[in-house]
Amino acid sequence: MALMEFLNWKQKKPIETDKPSRYLSTHDILTGLYTRAYFEEEMARLEREGEFPVSIVMADVYGQKAINDMKGHAAGNEMLRLTVLVLRNAFRVEDVVARIGEDGFAVLFPGTDTATVKEILKRIRYSVMAQNRAYAHLPLNLSLGAATAEKGDSLAATLKQAEREMSLERGEIYFLPICKGRTKKMATG
Repeated sequence: MALMEFLNWKQKKPIETDKPSRYLSTHDILTGLYTRAYFEEEMARLEREGEFPVSIVMADVYGQKAINDMKGHAAGNEMLRLTVLVLRNAFRVEDVVARIGEDGFAVLFPGTDTATVKEILKRIRYSVMAQNRAYAHLPLNLSLGAATAEKGDSLAATLKQAEREMSLERGEIYFLPICKGRTKKMATG
């Protein structure tokens, strides 16, 4: 990746930013995963370059807010770190694993079809069970959703489909749009 350059107005010479600054601009401090902004840049690049199929997995740490409220933010942060261990063990180095929200994660899988992503979801679920055996004091519960884009499909739409699948697993029901561009969702139970 090319380093960003800034022009020093006094010396009229380019000044390169250091690698740690670039890292901090693309990585979440707590988890070490990519940021949402980087994830979205990679989504746009993959779509532009036509690297299909591309699968997207969404993961949400169910109950993380309750852990923060009951056990404190240190316990909530520990739960996020445990989630990162599970996710990193399930994916390849070339996959883009990002923290895209307080307790939400997304992964881009270039060159990965629907059948392969189903196997990956099984691997994640198995890893969560193993993690919960090892860390029974802080059980991890992930809601997962996945979708695959083929050539010509929009990755933004694929991301939304993965999010819908994740919400269905979590027990939320999506209704038809109320008005253009808005969807009402309702939690069940």
